[in-house]
Amino acid sequence: MNYDLYFAPRRAGTDIEQEEILSYFRERPFYVVEGNHALFNHEDTGVQFLFVYEKIVCEEEEENAAEEKSAEDRSSIVSLYIKSLHPHFILREVIPEIEEFIGAFDLIVEDPHEGGMGRGDFAQDHFAREWERLARSAYRTFLKQEVDQSRIYTYPTDALERIWMWNNNRDNYQQEVGDHIYVPVISFLATKAGAKAVAAWTDAIAAVIPKVDIVLMPRQQFAPRRLFGRKIDVVMAEWSEIEPQLTNFPIESEPIPHYILNYVKPPDTLEYFVKGKEPIREKLDVIPMGGILNAEMVNDALAENE
Repeated sequence: MNYDLYFAPRRAGTDIEQEEILSYFRERPFYVVEGNHALFNHEDTGVQFLFVYEKIVCEEEEENAAEEKSAEDRSSIVSLYIKSLHPHFILREVIPEIEEFIGAFDLIVEDPHEGGMGRGDFAQDHFAREWERLARSAYRTFLKQEVDQSRIYTYPTDALERIWMWNNNRDNYQQEVGDHIYVPVISFLATKAGAKAVAAWTDAIAAVIPKVDIVLMPRQQFAPRRLFGRKIDVVMAEWSEIEPQLTNFPIESEPIPHYILNYVKPPDTLEYFVKGKEPIREKLDVIPMGGILNAEMVNDALAENE
């Protein structure tokens, strides 16, 4: 289920060419432009939405039914498709993009959803409320289907918000600390106990380690020696196990508590810790960020479906 919005020039009869629209998106970060589509794809946060250049004749609102308007005057030129079955943080990225797009071309929106904005100026609070209403409906519909409940992965909304903030700011933080300190993306793994937030930390290199459920530690230089050399593997540790190894390093609290490990060579204690772990044998089941659902909204939907 998508939340669909349509955009039209504010001034009747204004014509904006496809190439002008697509050139705008080519200049913006995270967009992939192909044909008449501009896909927003922020890999660090998992947020995706799609702008499409297509002329659609919008239905006239009742209050304007008596006005004489041509079909061209009532045509939208760009459509936006936003997922409803998605973590709430999609709004954090789509709203600024909508506002920038509208401002660049002096557009109005056509929101056909019941309870939506209708035709006129974009109102972010109204849009956010309507998106949440449709999202809750999408959650209920999805959970009514015959789905494997064990494959529905949820995470608390407040924690998702903080993880989104971390991932959204990761590039800026990386520039701040410098290339010699690695800043990982926080992602998710499917486990028997549900979705777990994870960060990767290779060979105990200098890094910023955020508080997550599990730290994955790929071993290259620290991998055990074999007959024909080292074989790269992966070990893991839960946060309760790894945090005692980090307490001598500086810690910052926002947006997620994280330790700053700034050194040229890992301390012996960290090297021994990583080398002493048993490698993971099973295949890791990664969950796309967009595949995590807000736990509170899932619980509400399940209660309403009973």
